[in-house]
Amino acid sequence: LLERRSVARGCGTCTTASASAIEMGAVVASQGIRNQRTLLLARKLGVRFLPFTDQLFCEKAVVGGHGYDSPEEPLRPYTGVDTMNCGWCFTIDHDDISNCGYVYSANHISDDEATAEFLKFRPRIKDTHIIPFRSGRYENSWVRNVIGIGNATGFVETLEATALALICRSCINLAFTLNASQEVTASMIERYNRDSASAWDITRDFITLHYAFNDRINNDFWQACRAELPSKLGYYQPILEFYQQNGPTSVMAKHLLKEGDLFKLDGFLSLAIGMKVPHNKQIKVSKQERQAFNALRTQFRELGQNALDSRTAFKVVRDPSFNWPMPSLPDHFQQGW
Repeated sequence: LLERRSVARGCGTCTTASASAIEMGAVVASQGIRNQRTLLLARKLGVRFLPFTDQLFCEKAVVGGHGYDSPEEPLRPYTGVDTMNCGWCFTIDHDDISNCGYVYSANHISDDEATAEFLKFRPRIKDTHIIPFRSGRYENSWVRNVIGIGNATGFVETLEATALALICRSCINLAFTLNASQEVTASMIERYNRDSASAWDITRDFITLHYAFNDRINNDFWQACRAELPSKLGYYQPILEFYQQNGPTSVMAKHLLKEGDLFKLDGFLSLAIGMKVPHNKQIKVSKQERQAFNALRTQFRELGQNALDSRTAFKVVRDPSFNWPMPSLPDHFQQGW
């Protein structure tokens, strides 16, 4: 794509590398947030960018990867997340390479210091490069005939694989909107934009939770997180206050969580309980409850022991005879808006 000609309705004509001009009825933009020169929402339509830096302090990542010592080296079937001096480190095992990165605050550590800490933590990595990024979102994702998807509409650090969830949510909501009527009205676009903005903001607040109560390291960066962020949780502020008074309870799901919350009650409780966020509730676990809990643990352990390891699973799904089962969408996606 070489050139776009803007018109009153948004994007009018696109000129391709073959010099052919294409009249655009609608444009789905999916450029990365780093590619500022080609971002339709920012450069062509002047949509305001709303930064998340008041809550998310990290704006750089040093990344690298390494191969495996043998083709049979075990793979972790999950993303590893480790607390670092001025941020956190992710480790994602693929079948041919383990990708790692240290997401950090450049206001608290230099690039060289971050790289040295990263390589000490992951000594098998030889080559690294630094990626700067901006956390935030555009005020609207759908403007005139341009619809932004994924990183074309915003960016948050890769904690909890939120980018994938936001892309899926946007695509499904766009499909519902286009199928709802032969004519897309202004109120439909407004509803789409409200849903997109809410999803981004809830994601920002969920990521903030990871920093607000992490007490593993006591330095300037983590002290700033613990001092400033517990009062900047946005969507999760009333949920946290309820939790602090009442402890973990399913009542929160009915009265405090929004339908569009991607992380649900389990997401919040896994963080609050895991980081030992204090609450006033004195919980007494009965003998029957403990027995039921232990039975679940036994069941899950047996499922894990009988499951395929990651390398075997890769072989299965790449077999030409394998057919993926039809996915089932969450209730709120099936019902649409």
